[in-house]
Amino acid sequence: MKTLAVIGNPISHSKSPQIFRHLSSVTQTPLKYGRIELPVDCNTALFRKVALSLDAVNVTSPFKELAVKAADELSDEVKKINACNLLVNHNGKLTAYNTDIYGINKNLETYKNGNILILGAGGAAKAAAYLLSHKRLPAFIYNRTANKAKSLAEQFNLQFITAEKLTKANFTTIINTVPSAGFVGNVLKAINSPVDIFIDAIYPAPLYSTNTQIKHYIPGEVWLWSQAIKGFEIITGKKVELDGFPEIQAPKTQRKIALDNPEGIRQLIDLDNIVTIK
Repeated sequence: MKTLAVIGNPISHSKSPQIFRHLSSVTQTPLKYGRIELPVDCNTALFRKVALSLDAVNVTSPFKELAVKAADELSDEVKKINACNLLVNHNGKLTAYNTDIYGINKNLETYKNGNILILGAGGAAKAAAYLLSHKRLPAFIYNRTANKAKSLAEQFNLQFITAEKLTKANFTTIINTVPSAGFVGNVLKAINSPVDIFIDAIYPAPLYSTNTQIKHYIPGEVWLWSQAIKGFEIITGKKVELDGFPEIQAPKTQRKIALDNPEGIRQLIDLDNIVTIK
């Protein structure tokens, strides 16, 4: 039985354990899955020790770039994106993957035309930039830290946009990777025009999800499910076929277990546990 976990900080909100439990049941593939919270200033050595203690780990904010440094081998996408949301342990060697691109691509199925705005410049935004550049779609990047947005735009040959120019721009599609309802709300006010598709990486749905300016809001759970299915297929080798994405509720109560080091962590992995390592 494989033992897996999702690593992040914070991590209590993650629905990945419930999703993988469902995929395990559907494919009849036994596995254990839990949550691990590492310090935000975690170093590469500690991150690598934790990942090597399990069969695979999903990686969320703020560790998607650190996970690349911890890996022994990089998939083609990770080499270009420099962000990883999945590390698979192959006999003591960590291979880094990025399945966020599959989540974004799934959400773009209803896209027809027009300019696309990426909000953010972190790991998920890098995956979006890579995909849109690969598809040669007209995309712009906006971030609170302008230099990061400009650097990301240059990396993938996309457009960089400033706050001043937002008021004069029109976007049919927005891809949001920023966990700040206030930031997103201000962007929508600045644009002040209808948005056909709003693709969110954030869940549960923030207040702006009901904004009448947005014609079609795609919640972060769709992105989450799509990238998780691809990750599950990579880890297990099992093909997943689902008619839809069941609604998943995060557990209301979780036990926090503190460790000084990763030793023994495998035995503590459980759906209701959050293992924290100093």
